[in-house]
Amino acid sequence: MNDSGTSCSCRSDELLQVACGLIAREGFEGLRTRAVAQAAGINVATLHYYFPSKASLVAGVARHLDAQFRRIKADPVPQSPSRLHDMLQQIRADARYRRQHCPELKIVMQEFLLRARRDADVQQVLQGLQASWRAELAQELVEAQMAGELRLDVDVKLLAIMLHAQLVGLFCLGDDVEAIDEVLMAFELMAARPES
Repeated sequence: MNDSGTSCSCRSDELLQVACGLIAREGFEGLRTRAVAQAAGINVATLHYYFPSKASLVAGVARHLDAQFRRIKADPVPQSPSRLHDMLQQIRADARYRRQHCPELKIVMQEFLLRARRDADVQQVLQGLQASWRAELAQELVEAQMAGELRLDVDVKLLAIMLHAQLVGLFCLGDDVEAIDEVLMAFELMAARPES
């Protein structure tokens, strides 16, 4: 197998990083194919080889954003007897870590949320991304419920939607780390199964 697929993937990732930087600095208005090509030091035709349209570039940025959220994480938290507690503590640690080490993520996510209100294509891409995140949260909550740590009378899907909405709101709207802690503690108290 040759390295052309890897090379293509690396170049594509570099272009998406450039696009994210433009969004972070100039908002979605800065995400013009000509501006991305210029910032990357290539011509527009080369950019179109990787991203034939602006819609494909936006979708690529969303995938890149998703990959960044998955990759940029804190070290695993120490394990406790509670899967639910560990999951929430890891979310907390990851949020703090991303804030400190990659503040651009927050800005790009804010821009996606704002643009999605006015652009159906961006809204569709963002909805797919968020549905994926909610599904992963729901799966972790199902596992906690199966382990007997989560109340049996709660709708796990709805709980995942609520937790996701709170986290996105806190992540995008403020730098109040204590608020994240308080929300996660309240969520754990609300969702955890009472000790028998």
